[in-house]
Amino acid sequence: MSEEVLKLGEDEVDASVRFARGFLTKVARCLKTSTMHRMDNAAMQPPLQGLHAAVREGLEESPQLVLQLLDDNFFLNKEIIKLDFTSYEAGHMLTGLLARIGAQEIAFTGPLTADQLKAFVAGYQTYAQSPTPTAMLTQKFAHVSVRAIPQAELERLKPKVDAKQNLVRAYAHLGLTIGQQLEQMKQQRPVRLARVRRAIHEIHDASEALESLLVGLTRLDTFAGQARFHLAAVTALTVMMGRRLGLSRARLSDACMSAAFHDIGLDELPPPAGEVVTPDEWEALERVPLKTIVRLSEAALGGDALERIAVAWEHGQRAGAGGLGIAQVVAVPCVFDRLTRPPPPRRVTLPDEALRLLLAQAGTRFDARVVRLFISVVGLFPVGTAVRLDSGEVGYVVEAPSDAALFARPRVQVLKSPSGPAHYLLDLAQPGEARFITGSVDPAELAGANVMDFLLG
Repeated sequence: MSEEVLKLGEDEVDASVRFARGFLTKVARCLKTSTMHRMDNAAMQPPLQGLHAAVREGLEESPQLVLQLLDDNFFLNKEIIKLDFTSYEAGHMLTGLLARIGAQEIAFTGPLTADQLKAFVAGYQTYAQSPTPTAMLTQKFAHVSVRAIPQAELERLKPKVDAKQNLVRAYAHLGLTIGQQLEQMKQQRPVRLARVRRAIHEIHDASEALESLLVGLTRLDTFAGQARFHLAAVTALTVMMGRRLGLSRARLSDACMSAAFHDIGLDELPPPAGEVVTPDEWEALERVPLKTIVRLSEAALGGDALERIAVAWEHGQRAGAGGLGIAQVVAVPCVFDRLTRPPPPRRVTLPDEALRLLLAQAGTRFDARVVRLFISVVGLFPVGTAVRLDSGEVGYVVEAPSDAALFARPRVQVLKSPSGPAHYLLDLAQPGEARFITGSVDPAELAGANVMDFLLG
């Protein structure tokens, strides 16, 4: 197959994935807006217009657009949608919106006018707020319908749900769940820690054979600087570290609960003044101010939750002799994530630079055992890192080597060669392979490439 034909096929796949994600998002946004505003409100116009344009575009390529839900996985015309975090959140929202009327499917079966789409959304608005919302399933609308999917049909969709998609869903769900509990805390409302624990168990079970992918998910910069995804990343990395330590499921669950809430008061501290964060500034940033703990103690939190919050105080302490505490474990992935995925406009520290900083302070600021453990989990060049080879090739790390001794020789999806654009997989751990990584690079050098597509490929 020629490179031109191969590239055309890749572009078509990318366009299909982008459309499916966007279509899902537009359906969710339109229905959600209808639950907050009257149909004649100006706020309804952008989501209605966006959805109408998406339906028109989709029907140019397919005779119908059938969106179906199965256990937090979405399908468009029977093909699973490879969700990213933004479309996952839209899907999570759409799940609740469809559940209000007892549906798992929404279908656009032919061209419809703007007025016909508006009539359908108005129907959803009416039935979703009525005493008998499921009555909408029996109503007829022009070229659009909703229905409950029979169990036998749901069973036929299950084989299309693969392990990688389940892990992406589980990770996005962890970030979403932590975010919801942070909002509960801010509003002084009861916090449902059991939901976070369930999300941690999902990550643990879904990632057992896919640790490289989970590392890659924690490296995505889509939500860099957002508290919920910082906490989700540290929690996921703690899952893998605890697994290597051989912790029981119960002890690992408790450790990860601490990671999930270890610095929830961080946003109350002023950011460092300079573009580059100094070690002293990071040490200050890693501590939750006392007023945060006092405030949260007045909220509907149990004593165990407050103990977890206090981990933020502990993990700012310098490493000492004696037993290994969870605060020392959490400190390493926390600092690594904050260095490599800081909130804008903070300068990003490249992953291998961040690891060298951790190694330089192993035994003083950080426990040396934890630093070594962390590097064994993520590798010298973590999955999702943009790297340059001695040959001049540039690409993304997509899988860690199976042999821990070869931690500096991962598999790389090459996207640029000295002669121009490229597209091939290179396993640096293969016997006889002389090329090696000289260092990580700014992902801007691979502008336009979506590392998620390579991780899920």
